[in-house]
Amino acid sequence: MEDRPLVILVEQLPAMREVLKATLEEGFICLVEDRDSVRDLLETVKRRQPAFIVMDVELPGAKRFLADLKDDPRYNAIPVIGADLQGLLLDREDRCAGYDTCFTGDLFKLEDLARRYLAARPVHSSAP
Repeated sequence: MEDRPLVILVEQLPAMREVLKATLEEGFICLVEDRDSVRDLLETVKRRQPAFIVMDVELPGAKRFLADLKDDPRYNAIPVIGADLQGLLLDREDRCAGYDTCFTGDLFKLEDLARRYLAARPVHSSAP
């Protein structure tokens, strides 16, 4: 049985997906969603129950997905980390609005953010 927590990774650019996956996969199981929009992503979240989500801030429909996720009491506690790998700081506040946090390409920061979110989450026992 796998002890590593599940993270859903959603990034449009294949090269960036691979970089993000390589950064996270040592400590996490990465479910990589190869998609160019968030259509049906909420269904994946419901099925898989990830510890957190890393999502491209430029993904079409991302803001709507965030609103839907945060409106659902069953899933609104799942942290969503915005990946702004282009690091456009001029409109960063708008680009990162709605995410629990956002990072701009510093992969060490992503790994640190992921570990801090997991440390802050309550531990659920699977014992009967």
